[in-house]
Amino acid sequence: MTYDELASLFECELATARDIIIKMNLDLRKSRDGHTRVKLDATLNALFLDKLFAHWVNCKLRAGQGGQRQAPTAAEDKRRQAESWP
Repeated sequence: MTYDELASLFECELATARDIIIKMNLDLRKSRDGHTRVKLDATLNALFLDKLFAHWVNCKLRAGQGGQRQAPTAAEDKRRQAESWP
């Protein structure tokens, strides 16, 4: 993924995404198109797939129910579970 794509995934600024990737010490590759691409680790891959799936479900819900509901992401589910923990 490019830094732009990762900034979108992290919902942050480009410079912040770049700093996160540098701190995580992930593999970087320069592509033929001139963009630097980051090889995702298992955690970031799971985050990407979670957001992709949530987006797909939300599109399906909007198409079938007029956009009234949104599917929770795994991160939101975990946050709710933590909040309800005694």
